[in-house]
Amino acid sequence: MTPDAPVDGTDPANRRIDAVIFDMDGVLVESESYWTEEMHDIIDAAYPEGADVTPADLTGVSIYDQYDTFGADHEMLVSREEYFELYDDVAESIYLERASVTDGAADLVREVKDAGLPVGLATSSFPQWVAWTLSRLDLEGVFDVEVLAPELDEPGKPEPFIYEEAARRLGVDPVRCLVVEDSASGIEAASRAGAYVLAYRSPDSDGEQDVSRADAVADGPAELRERVRSLALDA
Repeated sequence: MTPDAPVDGTDPANRRIDAVIFDMDGVLVESESYWTEEMHDIIDAAYPEGADVTPADLTGVSIYDQYDTFGADHEMLVSREEYFELYDDVAESIYLERASVTDGAADLVREVKDAGLPVGLATSSFPQWVAWTLSRLDLEGVFDVEVLAPELDEPGKPEPFIYEEAARRLGVDPVRCLVVEDSASGIEAASRAGAYVLAYRSPDSDGEQDVSRADAVADGPAELRERVRSLALDA
């Protein structure tokens, strides 16, 4: 975008993009469908029978925030640490074996960085899970900042802090950031932070995620690459 492009909250397209921040699960790797499968078992193991909790409620929300938020309304069957272990027990197989890499995602991150824009990662995943994923993508050391919800003392998505913090570490006003997200909680977090939000719907998604708070939507990897280029690199 042109350097003097104004920030106009009523028309997100009329802003200059100075940084791009990517979510991880469901954006860089197609892991969400596998987590959805596992969440059914996790809900059965951790929540009392009849609890009004679904995988959609948990998607994009950090594990400890899940426990603290939904545990306040239910008599949980496991401890906070045991709840984490239910996830951690299956994480390695998801990130190293089962989840596919989003076509062209790693190259897109490098393309943005090579164009001179700072790139950030903002995720609800744990450090080891991020390390496995970035190793698979050969993106170790590529992101200028990596902000992980479990390492923060503030609430995770859908609260805006994780994206505000990523922008702060990048040295960019959140309103000048393009955020690529897939989950409703992540889209809400980025929107509340003031960023331009590009919602990504993968071919493997059920198409039911709420993208109403996004500024634009990309369906599939090819459109994702096209949208990021047009919004951040070509304008």
